[in-house]
Amino acid sequence: MKKIALLVVAVLGSTTLLGLAGEIYLRRTQSYIVAQQDNQRRLGLVEQNPGLLIQQTSKGKRLIPGANVVIKNHWLSGRDIPVRINARGFRGDDVAAEPTRGVPRILMLGDSITWGDYVRDEETYVRQTADVLDSALGYRVEVINAGVGDTGSQEQIDILEESGLQIHPDIVVLGFYLNDKSPPVGFFGRAVGPKLGETAQSVRR
Repeated sequence: MKKIALLVVAVLGSTTLLGLAGEIYLRRTQSYIVAQQDNQRRLGLVEQNPGLLIQQTSKGKRLIPGANVVIKNHWLSGRDIPVRINARGFRGDDVAAEPTRGVPRILMLGDSITWGDYVRDEETYVRQTADVLDSALGYRVEVINAGVGDTGSQEQIDILEESGLQIHPDIVVLGFYLNDKSPPVGFFGRAVGPKLGETAQSVRR
């Protein structure tokens, strides 16, 4: 009986150590999301099922208004990236309904390249565009990041109609990438080939 008890203890101890080692490995190598407000953690790549940052709507993927998270070990950059989504579902600070007089307002639409969830907010091309314009023109220009990863041009136009036009932008820029003409990942048209995919996209329109 004593030998059996020792064997059980040894097995349980080994299992616990392996579990801890696996947990440490995953937290060092896998991308997961930490909610800023309560330190809640969820394992999983950002594009899979983040729960704290992205929601699915009848018209496709949208960022969750008010989300305030850190993407740990981002699978592209390998860095910890803070991401704040404002009340309108755009990355960055809150945006007033009406533009400030004398401050041009530019709305940037696009996919993950525009959203830039793999870099800090100040490193996105949206924020750098604002800095360059401010410096070149000599006055402030407001540039708003309405990008959402894994969306195509149709979804981005939907975002413009749903919330973008509500903030009265002076200029709207659509960041286009080569795959933006295709249905988003998860939409059956992408998996069945270009001809059916184009047909499915035309049906949606």
